[in-house]
Amino acid sequence: MRVVALYRHWRHRRLIRRLRGNLAFFGLDTSGMSDEEVERRVTEACLVLGRVARAAAVTAEDAARALTAAGRMMRGEPACE
Repeated sequence: MRVVALYRHWRHRRLIRRLRGNLAFFGLDTSGMSDEEVERRVTEACLVLGRVARAAAVTAEDAARALTAAGRMMRGEPACE
C-alpha cells in the first residue's frame, strides 16, 4: 500500500512539473507559487474554459436551429415542426 501512495505522489509531482513547464512556455512565471497554488489555478482555469465551451455549444445549437428555421421559411414551410 505504501508503494502505491509513493507512486501517486510521484505522479502528482511529475504532473505539477509538467504544468509548470507548459505555463512557462506560454510566458507565465510560476516560480513564486506553491504546487497547490499552481494546481488550484489550473483547475479554476479549466472550469472557466468548460463553462465557455458549454456556452458556445448552446449558442451553436441555437444558431443551428435558427438557420434550420430560416431555411424552412425560405422554402415556404412552417418554421417549427
